[in-house]
Amino acid sequence: MKAGLNPKLLNAMLERIGEKQLTTHAMDLTTQTFTDLVEPSPELVDDQNRLRYINCHLEYLGQEGFITIRERGRAFQRSWIELTSIGHKYLQPELAEFGQRSMLPEVVNSIEKQILTYPEHERSEFLFELRKAIAKNRAELVAKLMVEVLPKLLSGS
Repeated sequence: MKAGLNPKLLNAMLERIGEKQLTTHAMDLTTQTFTDLVEPSPELVDDQNRLRYINCHLEYLGQEGFITIRERGRAFQRSWIELTSIGHKYLQPELAEFGQRSMLPEVVNSIEKQILTYPEHERSEFLFELRKAIAKNRAELVAKLMVEVLPKLLSGS
């Protein structure tokens, strides 16, 4: 990520575009659409600096493929901002599998391969719990296993 970019602002901007796209034409989304999302700071008191800061975030989102910016008007004005399919998938992760085969079996197989060298008991216990959580469609438990248990297993604690 570029230095100086704020992940919280990037997320808020994508959410704002997603909300507005349902009720507003893309040509009505401009740099000013996001001014209230910028946290106050001494460097961003000036309107031009604030708009420049927003534009840096918009350009990043465009370069990463989350949005398209059709018009780059005056120095501090971007307009006609739309989500791309990647942007929609970011806001609605369930769309990532739309029309695709499920990634879940590949994720499980990849995890199994990566932890083959770990102690048998811990590895077997983790894989059992992971597969049980998947079988019972318990997303929160799968997430907990991935975030809390797997790192401990990988670090050998």
